[in-house]
Amino acid sequence: MDALIWIDWVIIAIVGISTLISLKRGFVREAMSLVIWVGAFVIARTFHPSMQALLAGTVETPAVRLVAAFAILFVSTLVVGALVSNALAKLVHATGLSATDRVLGTVFGLARGLIVVVVALALLRMTPVTEDTWWQRSVTVGELVKVEEWSRDLLGDDINAYLPSPDDGDKLSKDSAIRQGGQRLMQMQGAVPELPLDAETESSSTAE
Repeated sequence: MDALIWIDWVIIAIVGISTLISLKRGFVREAMSLVIWVGAFVIARTFHPSMQALLAGTVETPAVRLVAAFAILFVSTLVVGALVSNALAKLVHATGLSATDRVLGTVFGLARGLIVVVVALALLRMTPVTEDTWWQRSVTVGELVKVEEWSRDLLGDDINAYLPSPDDGDKLSKDSAIRQGGQRLMQMQGAVPELPLDAETESSSTAE
């Protein structure tokens, strides 16, 4: 087995920290935390027009009113969710399932850490860093890239069409990869139309 290099230790640290945090907090708190943050975003995005209307007589500037409406809904959902999460955690503790909760939390944290790393590697594969020595020598990167490719096969072509791919033409610069990933996420949400990859790459070259 080849010796571990710095990127391997970074990956191990990310996964390890995520696992330890979930071990301490337990599965209920960690799962609820994920649900609460996603729910807060969905609620704020769905109902902020109604909240803006309520704030019309208080906040005159439209941009400030938009931010205030979104923030009020988002933070309020987080507060209510935190109260519910604490109540559920106390219930789990009272029923004597703390050990099970922590074991499941450990599995959750491990999976979350791996997902974070795999997503990061998927973005990096669109940049020239894949030609660097550290990428080629890494023990863990190659294995996790296999996991990423397996995940793409599992998701299918319909979803992969909205995800950044290392096969999208030539290698992009890091900034271009980030812009393309953000654009595709916005397109998936119906916010903006997709721009041709060639046009995006050409505009990036012109800016440089």
